[in-house]
Amino acid sequence: MKKKLKIIDVFRSRFLLVKKYSDLLLVQFNLYQLNKNCCLVKQIEGEPLIINLDDNYYKKVGDYLNRFKEGVLDIRNLIELNVCSDVYFGKNVKLEGKVNIQAKQRNQLANRTELHD
Repeated sequence: MKKKLKIIDVFRSRFLLVKKYSDLLLVQFNLYQLNKNCCLVKQIEGEPLIINLDDNYYKKVGDYLNRFKEGVLDIRNLIELNVCSDVYFGKNVKLEGKVNIQAKQRNQLANRTELHD
């Protein structure tokens, strides 16, 4: 049985490399949008965001998805995010500036929480 193979050449500008969940967070939330050509377009200017998620809690896909299952974070005005503990994010959480989250035990950020430096 002969199979027909097709090759699709995709320009690098049409996608962003996602190696870690911190990269996925950037693409998944409101920092990028798809334009009419289906290319990801960054919604803000300036330096790239720094996102550090604790591998003890954000290494596996299920762990990551459970902590952000309430919806999209607003990170348009975020400069840096460091999460060094077991944190679950509620609906409509807004992060601005340089945000460091550290807790000794499991923590839930309430819906409509705003954190900023």
